[in-house]
Amino acid sequence: MRKILLLYVKPHVQEDPLAMVLGITYLGACLEREGIPVELCDERIVDDAYVKQAIERNDIIGCSSLTPNVRRSIAWAKYAKEKGKITLMGGPHASVDPGLFLDSGYFDYVLKGEAEFTLPQSLKALDGGKEEEIAAVPGIAFNRDGDRVDNPAPPLIKKLDEIPFPRGISSPKTATSNSTRSGSPTSSRRAAAPISASSVRRSSRGAATAFARRKTSSRSSKGSSRPTTRIGALHRRDLFVAKEAHPRDCAKRSSTAG
Repeated sequence: MRKILLLYVKPHVQEDPLAMVLGITYLGACLEREGIPVELCDERIVDDAYVKQAIERNDIIGCSSLTPNVRRSIAWAKYAKEKGKITLMGGPHASVDPGLFLDSGYFDYVLKGEAEFTLPQSLKALDGGKEEEIAAVPGIAFNRDGDRVDNPAPPLIKKLDEIPFPRGISSPKTATSNSTRSGSPTSSRRAAAPISASSVRRSSRGAATAFARRKTSSRSSKGSSRPTTRIGALHRRDLFVAKEAHPRDCAKRSSTAG
């Protein structure tokens, strides 16, 4: 089975690398479950040299990016094609405009929509070399003999519990071997605790409280006569928006909002 690299292409303006990329991590977990060797690469935490090495050691290169980053995705696909790789594009922009990537001449395939099930299906079809199986994959688009195959995107996944927990992304320090036929590096799954709605709310409240305290301290140190917190302003703004939509539901909250 050929090995695939799933590359998250970084924005032209650097974003916070602490925000975990979920798209390729879910896809990686689905491929891992099917026994397909996969490597994940988040370009925000590596340099160009590392991305080039990752492309060179894999057989299929799958890119994912937001609309502002499509030019960079095409540039990486061009590099991959120069190395003789099969290239594949996915993500929000590819789902609505697959022709942009196919017309560039550097992408062999585009997968539209949610690909947790269709990506493993397409890779198995590619490995088998049967073009009719490739053309039958939901959401796939590619050029064939001067024509274009452009299948409708698959329906949204309704049973989310069927999707495995996201796979970790290795950094250059841990990515000695990301071939995951037998599993991902243990460091990538370290301290994986169950996530619940209540735990998310608790962590969100804690972060908001810490932010509010920092804002209050900052304004007080500048001699502000009226130290206020941004969290209160945000609460009042959100309450106003909610009240416009559901005035009766917010009657009780508005009386206690202060």
